[in-house]
Amino acid sequence: MLTVNCPICSAVISGSYTKCQSCGTGLETYVSLFYTPDLLYNEAITLINKKEYYAAADKLAAAHHLRPSDKEIILLMAKCAELSGAPLNAMEKLAILLSDDNSTSVETAEEFERLNGAYEQQQQDIRLEKAVSSLAAERFAELRDIVKKTVQDSIHEMKAEGA
Repeated sequence: MLTVNCPICSAVISGSYTKCQSCGTGLETYVSLFYTPDLLYNEAITLINKKEYYAAADKLAAAHHLRPSDKEIILLMAKCAELSGAPLNAMEKLAILLSDDNSTSVETAEEFERLNGAYEQQQQDIRLEKAVSSLAAERFAELRDIVKKTVQDSIHEMKAEGA
């Protein structure tokens, strides 16, 4: 069972979270805020499963704002960014964890390296796409010039025959 501390007197509260047994403070709002990051995290998972990555990213950003040190939120933010086709953004999220000496793990470092490879591949694909597009534009221009010359030659021949 999860316990929380009263925000007023720091007494440990278990069982019913509506009122502190020690000082009598009402805890409905506090408990609501305490669980909000978890609720946002769960909503983000649902959205990710529906492939609604941008909406999920918004939920995760809000959860991260409320609980910035939560490793699971940051990891899901990275996964969401990767799934939405933004490996560089995912790497930025993992860099947050890697910069925190207390939460760095081999898995996080390996995931960062994997994403770096995905990012490099994405950049290579973009360069290749640009090169193909440029080559296609050149070929189109060449064909346009050939057709233009052929049409001009045909018109010139037809005029010469008609004269």
